[in-house]
Formats: sequence, structure tokens, C-alpha cells
Amino acid sequence: MLGGSWVGLLVAPLRVGVGVHPSNTDWMAVVDAWIAPHIARHLVVLALEYGVPILAAGVLAWFMRFRSSLSGAAQLQTLTAVYGLAALLLFRHLGYDFVFLVFPLFLDIRYRQQLAARWVLFGTMYFWFVEKFGDELHLNLKDWLLPFHFLLLVSMLGALFRIQHRVPAALDSAPVSAARIDFILQTTPTAQASMAPRTTVQEPPAATRRRSSPP
Repeated sequence: MLGGSWVGLLVAPLRVGVGVHPSNTDWMAVVDAWIAPHIARHLVVLALEYGVPILAAGVLAWFMRFRSSLSGAAQLQTLTAVYGLAALLLFRHLGYDFVFLVFPLFLDIRYRQQLAARWVLFGTMYFWFVEKFGDELHLNLKDWLLPFHFLLLVSMLGALFRIQHRVPAALDSAPVSAARIDFILQTTPTAQASMAPRTTVQEPPAATRRRSSPP
């Protein structure tokens, strides 16, 4: 569908980082700024810079595939939000790649009553507006803000998992299950009124009505 060999498609995202200026939010930027200057062996730096994100992405994909308790539409929405945020956290990217935060934003709006969703919303607004405002003022604070940005993304990813575990899976599944039907019947006033017991008045027999009627 995409053309080319699957090996090329698999390696292509990693090649994006070659020749791209380091960002100030992801793991690869942390390695470049804080770890690589203290390690002499280039192979060790490459293993940390590329091996750790690949391994972490594989573990995350396995966890979301086999350990997630969600199903249906809620699962698809959560998977998209988690994968988009994990890509910003693990791999080198450019500023416009923060458009991936639109997927966590949809999840935040849906579960905005939860504190974890509000935290992810705060992080999204920070990267979309506050950080860009600093760039417009030409404030050279990327090296100083790198730990904060990285830890903020880590906390946002943890908050997404917090939202996932607090979502009732039985009520968010795409098929209409028995639990959802019971929930609707218990919370809908019209359904409760229709389920209330009714009293019926029996009419007297025809012979009794004829005797009681006036001549």
C-alpha cells in the first residue's frame, strides 16, 4: 500500500533523525546533551540513542496490545493517544510534530472530569502555546528546559495510562453489551417509568353490567 520494502519502511522513521537539529523534549535529545559527552565509545551512544527507544516502543506496543483492558472505540482512541505521545517522547522530531498531541487532546476532552486528563491538557497547551511563545521571543533556553520538557512528556504518558485504567471497559466497548443495557435502563427516567409495575382494573362481566344498569 505504501510502496517499497517493509525493511525500508521500518528503518525510515529512524533515518529522519539524521541531519535534523536536536529537539529539546525527547530521549534522543537527552542522550545528545547529557549522556554522549561523558561516553567515549560511539557504539554505546548509538545503542542508548536508538536501541533504548526501539526497545521501549516494542514493550509499549506489546503492553497495549495484550495487557490493555479496553476494547472497541475506547481502545482505538487510547492507542492513538499513547502512540502519538510516545513518539514525541522517544524519538527525535521537529516542532510541527507536536500536532500528534491532538490525539491525547481528544481523550482529555472526553474524560475531562479526571485529574489525569486535565494534566495532559495542561501539557498539550504548554507545548502548543507557551513553548512557542518562548521561541518567538528568541529565548535560548532549550538546554535548560530539556529535563523539564522530557519529564513533562513522561508524566503526560503516565497520565494517559491513568486515564485508561479508570475508564470502565464494559461501558466503552463498541458492541452493545448486557452491562451497557442494564446501565441505560437504570439511569434513564423514561426506562425506569416503563419498567415500573402497573395496576390494571378488571371490568365486571357483561351480565353484572346489565343487572346494575337502570331500566
